[in-house]
Amino acid sequence: MIMGRISRAFALLLLTASGCSGLDSTAQIYDASEVDTPPELIGGIEGIISAMEGSCLGYRSEIEGMVIVEVVVDVTGSLYRDDEGLQHLFIVSGIGAGWDEEVLSTFREHAAFTTGRLDGTPVQVRLTIDVPIRLEDFEDPCPA
Repeated sequence: MIMGRISRAFALLLLTASGCSGLDSTAQIYDASEVDTPPELIGGIEGIISAMEGSCLGYRSEIEGMVIVEVVVDVTGSLYRDDEGLQHLFIVSGIGAGWDEEVLSTFREHAAFTTGRLDGTPVQVRLTIDVPIRLEDFEDPCPA
């Protein structure tokens, strides 16, 4: 649990950016289980994995496992940003060796979602996504 809080705080420090049109800091953020239609990752997890460049350290160290990411999706299907422009994108459980950072970077650059809905109305939704890291999905990302 402490590691999750540290990762979350670390992610908050790293993930600053400009505002987003879907920002509504006064609107409630629902858990995926509370909405009729939760957001879906466009392109699926396969799209995220194919967009990842890989981690040289993780690849050479033969580290595999599951990285679990928590995101908040805004009413437009983008990553939610708070009033300070911080994205709500965190590592809940990571495997280290550069893989966690690679997953965060890829989500920041490539993640798009369908809109979550409650009673037919778009809402902001928090969800967790499992990202399996298997070396067979990557070519050697290390410089020769």
